Amino acid sequence: MKILVTGDSHTGALNLAVRSMNAGGEIPDGISVSVQPVSGGDKLRTEFWRDAGDHAEITVTMKKDIGVKRLPPDPTTDTVALCMPLWPARVLRPLVAGKHSVAEDIPGRQAISRSMFRRMVLDDQHHVLRLAEFLRDRGVQVIAVSAPGLFRDHYTLRQDEPTRVLTMFQDYRAIMLKELERRKVPVVDIPPECLDDEGFMRSEFRHADPRDEHHANPEFGKLMIRRLLEIASSNPLLQAANRS
Repeated sequence: MKILVTGDSHTGALNLAVRSMNAGGEIPDGISVSVQPVSGGDKLRTEFWRDAGDHAEITVTMKKDIGVKRLPPDPTTDTVALCMPLWPARVLRPLVAGKHSVAEDIPGRQAISRSMFRRMVLDDQHHVLRLAEFLRDRGVQVIAVSAPGLFRDHYTLRQDEPTRVLTMFQDYRAIMLKELERRKVPVVDIPPECLDDEGFMRSEFRHADPRDEHHANPEFGKLMIRRLLEIASSNPLLQAANRS
């Protein structure tokens, strides 16, 4: 079984996790896992791929030419794991900075409706959802891998009441989880043990760089990769193909 994990900058922790797991013999025999990003998250709201028939051609580039060029990368790739659909920052940042609230009349803030918020989320993820459908329709197993949750020192929490920011973050994710379920895309979600009682990410899963307020570390990556392997390996169609 060949698995490619791709997506935005949150693939960094997943890549370090895979390297560590390969070195420690934690990846089962017969399974190959590789990690290669598509681009930074800012480009994923744009038309970052085009239909090339049997594959999606990636039309954006990355520095140092490290980005994946096509999905699936080759016909023998069984699973493409997308670390793209569950990171709300592109919508969250301008709402918080612009002093908006969702379905709440708060002095000093401009309220937007829940339907408008949902439209913003779906517009933000339009090309990602289309990619998931495209790959699925070509017989590739597609799995969504979540980015981490909000760490308590994330800068948006200094711009508004933290629980209100967290609620918007969670509401974005809830919308996307329903969209993925509707498309029958399994999700490797944030493990409960990574979140504190209020729903913020625990600091022990934080990036080692104290200046990095939103990326996770390889320990979080390992939890996600282990669950990814469980979901990918449980696909009955792939099991049948591997036995034949």
